[in-house]
Amino acid sequence: MKKNPELPLIRIPSQFDGLPLYTISELREHLSLAVKSSFHGPIILRGVIASDPSVYPSFAYMDLKDEKENMTFNLSFYIGNFHNIQKKLKTAGVVDRLTKDVPVMLIVEPYVSTQKRISFVLRVVDIIPEYTTSVLANEKNITLTKLEAEGFLGLQKELSLPRLIKNVGLISSDQGTSVQDISSAMDDAKDFFNIYFVAARVEGKSAVSSIVDAISKLNSLSKKLDLDVILIARGGGSSAELSVFNDYELCKAVCLSKLPIITAIGHDKDQHAIELCSHLTPIPSTPSGIGAYLRQTLNEVKQDLAVEVQEINIALSQRFIREEALVSGYLKDVLSSVKRVFSVNVEKIKTNVQSVAHEIRRFFERSEEQLVSIQGLIEAYDHSSVLKRGYALVWNTKNSLIKSIKQMESSAVIEFVDGKVKVDKKE
Repeated sequence: MKKNPELPLIRIPSQFDGLPLYTISELREHLSLAVKSSFHGPIILRGVIASDPSVYPSFAYMDLKDEKENMTFNLSFYIGNFHNIQKKLKTAGVVDRLTKDVPVMLIVEPYVSTQKRISFVLRVVDIIPEYTTSVLANEKNITLTKLEAEGFLGLQKELSLPRLIKNVGLISSDQGTSVQDISSAMDDAKDFFNIYFVAARVEGKSAVSSIVDAISKLNSLSKKLDLDVILIARGGGSSAELSVFNDYELCKAVCLSKLPIITAIGHDKDQHAIELCSHLTPIPSTPSGIGAYLRQTLNEVKQDLAVEVQEINIALSQRFIREEALVSGYLKDVLSSVKRVFSVNVEKIKTNVQSVAHEIRRFFERSEEQLVSIQGLIEAYDHSSVLKRGYALVWNTKNSLIKSIKQMESSAVIEFVDGKVKVDKKE
């Protein structure tokens, strides 16, 4: 501490006596020396980005918050360093850019600002991308370990997919290309499937609640829509952007779904907790892979049906041949039996016919004799035969026979064998 001779001589109150006295510039120099002696160069600082960076022509700024405590610190970048760090993260596949909620480990230089306004500054000079990757992977492991301990992790694997998938609930963003990728990969099979699309956010903190709500909605409509499966699809992105799919609450909702869930998140090389919790993930594990999987399942069913139809045809043909041989054998036996029975019955019929014929002849002979007798009687009773025997017949005027004089009217006709004569009644 330097004495300034221009200051007026005053007496410092006793309670402050002995405290160091600085000017602003002296304090800046003292703080600068203290920082340099304390840190001896750059330090490693970790935390979570609290806000999207503000970018200016020469500098960029962002707030970094503590992982556990509610406190932040403002960091600055030379604009060149800022762009290099973003490029480094993108090349490593961690994130496309520095954004809110990304965990980072930074190389920073602490120093006291030499500007007119004194401030303690942390200037970012580099980043360790492996830390961000490790944190995201650790979140995945924590989620899986917790779900396994709770007995939820294997629930989806206990569900079964129908042999023929037809009614599909699809959860994805209405802004990306995932839906188009799935449809294109289905090719000519897409018209077979009934797809019920539920739009959801697939990036950022709100994505968790958005996808969970969509899963709940499709489960509630499963009977009404006769759903077979739920698809959750998200196209490519950085590790940080896709980290939402390692979230515990989201993965738990997948595990507890009553409908089997098929997931395909990011690129084929990516694997997230949600994919390990779901019923299955196709290969390749991309939206296009889901479309190809659905097309393949349909083609497999068609092929299986064709094979089964062929096997049924062969079995039916073989059975027909066996049945035909059995029927042929039965027919031979039946015909042989019928022939034997027919031969026996023919003799019986022949004998019966001869017996009947004999009886008929006897009947006709007896009938003939009776007819001759009857004819004789008829002839005997015929009035012409009576007349021939010398008798005469008396008829009244009404051509009725008169058997006594009482029946005779005033006149009558007497018939002889050779003619008739009219006579009058005399009193």
